[in-house]
Amino acid sequence: MNTVTGTAPWNLSNLLVASTLPCGYTNVTLVTQSDVMPNWTNSTSGNTCKRVTVDSFEASGSNSLGVVATDDQTMTTYTVAGGQVTMVPAKGGASYWYEEIDIGGKPFNAAATPYLVFSVQTSAIGGSFQLNVESGQIGSGSRVSLTTLTPGTTARNYVVPLANYLTTTQLQNVISIGWNSFASDGTSSWMFKGLSLVSNYTTCGVVTPTVVTVVQSGGRKLAVDMFTLSFWVVLISFVVHSA
Repeated sequence: MNTVTGTAPWNLSNLLVASTLPCGYTNVTLVTQSDVMPNWTNSTSGNTCKRVTVDSFEASGSNSLGVVATDDQTMTTYTVAGGQVTMVPAKGGASYWYEEIDIGGKPFNAAATPYLVFSVQTSAIGGSFQLNVESGQIGSGSRVSLTTLTPGTTARNYVVPLANYLTTTQLQNVISIGWNSFASDGTSSWMFKGLSLVSNYTTCGVVTPTVVTVVQSGGRKLAVDMFTLSFWVVLISFVVHSA
């Protein structure tokens, strides 16, 4: 059996997917989808970028990893089409959406791809939502609330450094990614695109990224994106100089 070593990308030929082993093949190691997918990365930038596409939003009910993506019927409406999910959260904050990444019934190790990337915009003026991750072992995981985001009416490409919020053990055992606690009016639309985990948002080509940053305040961790932080810095400077 030939063993391929070296630096990715590799060019593979005569790659077969079969339910039974064809005649004439010897010394073959069989693998299943669940064996491959937990460590699968794809990239257009050679070995400088690792990307796991969680959901390209091309199908309803399951994501790009072949596992569950759903609202559990908590949204007023939602549609998946054209590479995005468009949802209308119910008024009151009870709606949520989650994307499983526990392929093959095993938690996902995100240590090599610790940056969560996605695009979102909303017609809800001042609308916000909470981002969370479920981590642990299947059946006994716990939800970790990461941050509250206020995207605005123009699409924003968020980059969330998961290692800033999760312990090493939590990062190595991610079960799902979710959005919840929508502050919305019950009629406004929210559009999400391109949910991925990447090794480096710069080398992976994230366009005009809005990087969510953790700052310390009174011993507590607060998460703000750089756009919001810059706005408050400018506003405070204006007030100080006007006094």
